[in-house]
Amino acid sequence: MGQGLAPVLAIASMSKIENPVLDRWPALYRRYVVDCFVACSTQKEMDTCFEWLNSQADDIRFTREKPKDKWLPFLNMQIQLERGFLRIK
Repeated sequence: MGQGLAPVLAIASMSKIENPVLDRWPALYRRYVVDCFVACSTQKEMDTCFEWLNSQADDIRFTREKPKDKWLPFLNMQIQLERGFLRIK
């Protein structure tokens, strides 16, 4: 019975966590349910944004992946930032 409500609660929780962050750092922020893609202007901004996201809720921890051969896995895609453009495969 509660399964239909779980996605709505997940989205509401994520919205509450991400709103303070969206006002400050990311050049690009996209989310699909609880999977987030975040791009910042500098590595320092990325580290600060990541720390801020993880400080918003005690029971939710964000993880991040580093690019492999300049490609970053996200959902079932590979994303690359090249000359200011996103390439997807």
